[in-house]
Amino acid sequence: MAAQDDLQGTAPLELSHRICVTGEAVVDFNGELDVTTAEAAVSYVSDLVDRHCGPMIADVTALAFCDARGLAALARMAGYAEQKGCLFRLASPRPLLVKMMRITGLDQKLRTCTPAWARG
Repeated sequence: MAAQDDLQGTAPLELSHRICVTGEAVVDFNGELDVTTAEAAVSYVSDLVDRHCGPMIADVTALAFCDARGLAALARMAGYAEQKGCLFRLASPRPLLVKMMRITGLDQKLRTCTPAWARG
């Protein structure tokens, strides 16, 4: 799935997912999570939560940019997963995203992890 706004000239957000042998669904975020792509990302992850009904990892390693609306979208994804009884974690967020989470207090809601595939 790709979400983009050609009129604004923003980089697209590419989303894909896979189910690991451990049973976790991993959503790969590639591009920019911002005001133009946030709703599509929430919809994509919510649909996956509904179908998978298990632990979710949002792999944000390749997330080039995240604005306030993108951060709110991640919080909505986590809240929806939690409401459905699914653990939701962010894998490998960049330092700026971690700082935004800490400043806004979302670091308490958006838990992070370093999955096996990301370890050296």
